[in-house]
Amino acid sequence: MKTTISLHQQLGINQEMAALLIGVTRVQLALYETGKRDIPLQAKMKLAKMVAFMNLHQEKTITEIPFLAEQELKKEARLKQQMIIYEHKQLLVARKLKRIENNYNNALKSLMLVQYLKSEVITTLEVDLCRSIESKAHIIIKKNGLDIQELHKMKLEAIQEYLQVLKRIEKTINKRDNDSLVSF
Repeated sequence: MKTTISLHQQLGINQEMAALLIGVTRVQLALYETGKRDIPLQAKMKLAKMVAFMNLHQEKTITEIPFLAEQELKKEARLKQQMIIYEHKQLLVARKLKRIENNYNNALKSLMLVQYLKSEVITTLEVDLCRSIESKAHIIIKKNGLDIQELHKMKLEAIQEYLQVLKRIEKTINKRDNDSLVSF
């Protein structure tokens, strides 16, 4: 397993591009990077200068590179967009869970009422009504059962966890922005 970063990777380009920049073939550079062959002195010097430059400037802040600053702004906008979307999803799932729980509990109450009514002396009309109430309650319980409630609780928890991740990322971005302002 290779643990060192090759020279072209230190430059952030592929091997073919690095070879073209220093005036050798890709195969020559590959053999040089693996220590199997040497490359011309002029190519070595150019490569060394590029690697030294990259090592010296790798700490350059994002705001110093316009394209990267634009990318950073896009990243922040995407983060805010995701937070809005998932806060909305959280609200929707929480409302749906509440509705499911209410439907389930109301169906249980109606079954309890039917049990009570059956223990009383009731008319044939009331018996038919109890059957209808019982039938509807069973349908509601199947649609809003404990398994469905648990599924929505898991969805809500997953959304909340995702929002926590987004908030940690936002905090990191804000801290970095504040640190870069202090350094000026």
